[in-house]
Amino acid sequence: MMLPLINRSRRTSRSAPHKFRVRGVVRNLTASILSSLTGFLIVTLTLATPCSAQLPSLGLRSLSQSFFAPGKTYEVHIADAVDGQEIRELRFSDPAIHADVLRNGDQPIDNHFQVAIGPDVPAGRYEVRAVGRFGLSNPRSIVVDQRVENLSSDAGARHNPVAIKPGTIYALEARAAQRFHATLTVEAGKLYHLRLIADAVDSKLIGRVAVVDPNGHLIESRFGSDRADTVFDFVSPASGTATVTLGDALFRGGVAFQGGLLIREGGDAEAEYLHQNRMPRSLKIAETDVPWGADDATEPQTVPFQIEGTFDLSQQRESHLVRFEKGVPVSISVVSDRAAQPTDVRLIVQQQVTQSDGAVQWNSIATADDGPNVGDAIVRLTSKDPQLRFDPPAEGVYRIVVWDQDNGNALGTRQSYRLVVRPAYEDFRLVAYHLLPSKDLNQSRASGIYLPRGGSETIRVFAIRHGTPHPITVRVTGLPDDLRCTPGVIAANQSYVDLTLTAAIDAMPADVELQISGTGEVDVNDHSGIADRPAAAASMIWAPDTARTRSTVRLCDALRIQVSDFDRCPITVTTDESPLPIKKGTKSEAKIIVTRAEGNASSIVLRAKNLPPGVKVADLTIAADKNEAQWVIEVTDQATPGTYTFWGQAESKVKFATNPQLLERAKTKVNDLKLQLESATDPTVQESLNQQIKKAEEHVQSVAAQVAPKDITLYLPSSLITVVIE
Repeated sequence: MMLPLINRSRRTSRSAPHKFRVRGVVRNLTASILSSLTGFLIVTLTLATPCSAQLPSLGLRSLSQSFFAPGKTYEVHIADAVDGQEIRELRFSDPAIHADVLRNGDQPIDNHFQVAIGPDVPAGRYEVRAVGRFGLSNPRSIVVDQRVENLSSDAGARHNPVAIKPGTIYALEARAAQRFHATLTVEAGKLYHLRLIADAVDSKLIGRVAVVDPNGHLIESRFGSDRADTVFDFVSPASGTATVTLGDALFRGGVAFQGGLLIREGGDAEAEYLHQNRMPRSLKIAETDVPWGADDATEPQTVPFQIEGTFDLSQQRESHLVRFEKGVPVSISVVSDRAAQPTDVRLIVQQQVTQSDGAVQWNSIATADDGPNVGDAIVRLTSKDPQLRFDPPAEGVYRIVVWDQDNGNALGTRQSYRLVVRPAYEDFRLVAYHLLPSKDLNQSRASGIYLPRGGSETIRVFAIRHGTPHPITVRVTGLPDDLRCTPGVIAANQSYVDLTLTAAIDAMPADVELQISGTGEVDVNDHSGIADRPAAAASMIWAPDTARTRSTVRLCDALRIQVSDFDRCPITVTTDESPLPIKKGTKSEAKIIVTRAEGNASSIVLRAKNLPPGVKVADLTIAADKNEAQWVIEVTDQATPGTYTFWGQAESKVKFATNPQLLERAKTKVNDLKLQLESATDPTVQESLNQQIKKAEEHVQSVAAQVAPKDITLYLPSSLITVVIE
């Protein structure tokens, strides 16, 4: 069957890039939910178990509140965290947002704060990190907006709906197996825009919203997704009181399912921060400098240009005419999935051929579907947007045809895309994230980067390339002297490199923002040669669960680490970091050095990670009484010459005491009480002190059991090994 072919290009503004309007979509929902707009399904969830065989590191999951208004103060507590002991500081990305720990007399109340929002803080999304005994946490997002009105957790019951009005953000918390109910006064024929804000506050909420008109008829019912808010327009056919019902599509609830209900009248502009796309795959290469093409052009476009369009019908094909020159390769790409549109676009290039009888024929000569496959079990950089390098076989007019292969209306009835055509170029972008030490990436969780003395952590850096791949050298700059990181190489046949950050055994406490960049060959615009590109930072937000089969990861402001002198890592594994030249078909050895903390004399198994193709390295066991070993590296004839870096993941049974300083403080309190007892003369005071001492000594016994060294299985990275294959 012939599909509709429409020659159309749309653009909303010449002065600014188009803001994609994300329709209510649903991903990873069960078929039974998709098949019903009015029915409900209760799902029992089993959350992924965090990796337990590791040194502690603070992971911030949820604050008690995520929406704030400028000029106001709030009492906020840490609602959910991993290794959240002694959290006494919150750090915000804007210094005009400040938090003070609450106190009971002279004693701080851990995890409880008074948060003050400066009166001049602009509306927007901001990041917050917690600081506790085990370092600086991963970031979480909050929203600051003068329109915010926070509702109580029990507001919106069916028998007592909340009366809402346009132009206010109603901050709420979804309740498990329940719906939030609200009433809205509407005018017949007036256009309203509805958004259930969830993505901007890192909420797990997959919104489901229904609007019923004053006569009891359903106007609209939409789902959101695990990567996009629920968004839709509606018009009531009658004036009066409409009903809005919302909740999580899977009937989950709790502090991790916060949202903000915002309804705007037709002419009101929406805040810019609600359009921010923070998916790592949204990073684009060299597209902002491409000029806009002509609207609804009847003549072929000339390179370079970018234009916008929409898919209004299922499988609707849109065509764009363009004139190419022979011998001048071009880059053709679509931006849609990377802009959070629920699309799967395919692209075909057709050449215009005039037959002997004068008839015009279009011959398909090139096609493209999904982008390059880049990512791992945590970060997914692969997009469904097609990208194509095209070498025109002849000068003339060509037709670029695009269509959305994602059928059906469950994901929305109108989707946007942008077509970008420019001279072929070579460039790259980098994305870095913290790789939690684990034998299985699927057991990772959101956490900060906590480096005890002698500890080491892994930063994984992906390369998003356009054009011919070239090697990229990645490094971390600006580190203090007692924090070390050897540069790594993303070879031309690799998509990422793992960097190892190692703290010296006598490292001083420090908070460090990582400055990660890569150098490689580019040929873009007027620059051809070596260029330096900074790495964008990304952070895991949520581990997989039954509603999300993959981790949720987003871009963040920076990667930050905290080096601490409170703890000593039980073992440290380092290498001779000098490049090791190896000829194809031969073997060589890398020297491994182990430093053990007192009381840790177990054997270590070292497993090679991120090996280049054609290189073999067997697992290495280092005996408990050995501190050095030689690791055999075999380079086969199939290896590609070049410089590569890999590392070893050490696994060992170790002893580790969690927060022994807590025991010291408990003992100090007992001693202080005993000193007070020695000087007390009043019998009543003496009796009171004796009772306090008894309770304090019982507390010491409890804490002693809690912080006693325990056997754990530790995974940690070695420093990098660099091989030069000849």
